[in-house]
Amino acid sequence: MKRIKFWTKIGGRYVVWMIIITMNRLLQKSSVPKPWVRVFVEPTSNCNLACRFCSYPLEVRARETMSEDLFDRCMQGIQDLGVEQLWITPMTGDVFMDKDIETKLARAQGSSAKSISFYTNFVVPDEAVIKALKPIGKLREIHISLYGADEDAFVAMTRKPAKLFQRLVRNLEILNEELNDWSNHPMIYLELREGQQFRLETWRSPLAVAVDRLVRAGLASLGVQHEYDTWGGQITPEHVEGLDISLVPGEALYQRGACFHVFRSPMVTSSGVVIACGCRGHDADLVLGELTETPLKEILSFENPRLQSVVSNMNAGKFPRTCRSCSMYRSVWDHRWSRGMDPHELTTLEDVLRPLKPDHTTSTAPAE
Repeated sequence: MKRIKFWTKIGGRYVVWMIIITMNRLLQKSSVPKPWVRVFVEPTSNCNLACRFCSYPLEVRARETMSEDLFDRCMQGIQDLGVEQLWITPMTGDVFMDKDIETKLARAQGSSAKSISFYTNFVVPDEAVIKALKPIGKLREIHISLYGADEDAFVAMTRKPAKLFQRLVRNLEILNEELNDWSNHPMIYLELREGQQFRLETWRSPLAVAVDRLVRAGLASLGVQHEYDTWGGQITPEHVEGLDISLVPGEALYQRGACFHVFRSPMVTSSGVVIACGCRGHDADLVLGELTETPLKEILSFENPRLQSVVSNMNAGKFPRTCRSCSMYRSVWDHRWSRGMDPHELTTLEDVLRPLKPDHTTSTAPAE
C-alpha cells in the first residue's frame, strides 16, 4: 500500500511538472538564476560518516583534499567572475574533514566574494574549530545535516558509533553558546533526515533538546526531509532497507529544459575539475574543464563549447545518465523554483544565451 501511494504521488508530480514546463516552453517563459552569482568550491571529498543513502561509501569518487595552490586559483576565479556567494562545500564529504579548512576560510574571507556558506554534518569540529568561525565575518549560512532523530537512528543511518552522535549534540550546544557572542552570526539551517514514520511533534531525544534551544533563541531554523535521492541511480532500496526511507528516482520525473543548478550550483571539485552541477554532477558529460589548465572565468563562460553542449542538450530533452536519474533536477521552464529568490539574481534563458556568436547560438525554441 505504501508503495502504491508513493508511485501515485510521483505520477501526479510528473503530470504537474509536464504541464507547467510544456506551457512555459511554448510561451518562452523561463526563469534562470543569473550565472555564477553562486559557485561551489569543494575543499575535500573526504567524509567522516558512511551514510547508507549516500554514494560516498561506494567510493565512486577519489578521496582527496584541495591543495592551497588550487584553492588560490579558485579565489582568483571568484574575483574574475564577480561571484557573490561562495559555497565551500563538498559533494560527497564534509568540509571539516579538511585539516586546513580554517586557513581556507580565512582566505575566502579575504576574497572578493560577498558571502561564504557551507554544508556540514557538524560532527568533526571541536570547540576550538567552532570558535575559530567567529572571525569569518562573511559567513552567512551554515547548513547542518542531522542524520537520525536519536542515537539509534543515527547509528543505523551513518554506520558510525553512538559517540559521534553524542559529539554532534555537544557541538550544537557549543554553537548555541558561541553564537550569542557573535555580533554578526550566520543563520543556521538544521536539516533533519528521517524516515517516513517520523513525527516532529513526538520528537524526544538529546538532539531534540539541543535543536530546540537553537530554534527558540532565533539562531536557527529546522526542516525535516523524508525523501531521498538515488545519487544518479547508485543507491537502491537494498542500500536503505530497514530505514523507512523513500527513494525518489529521477527517471520518474518529467525533465525538459536546462537544469536550474547548471547556473546556480557549478562546482570546482577538490581535484580542480569544474563540473556543471555540485549536486550529483559526477558524470563525465557534466565536466566543463580543468582549473589546472584553464582559468575559471574561461571555463564558466558560454563561449566554452562544453557548457554550450550541456545547456543545449538539456533544452532538447537530452540528459546525461546522472541527470536523468537525479530527483534534484529543476527546469528553467518551471518558475516555481525561483520563488523566494532575490529578483536581481534572476534572468531569462534568452538573455543568458544572447551573447553567443551566431554560429554557436543555442536555440531556446521548443524542439518538436
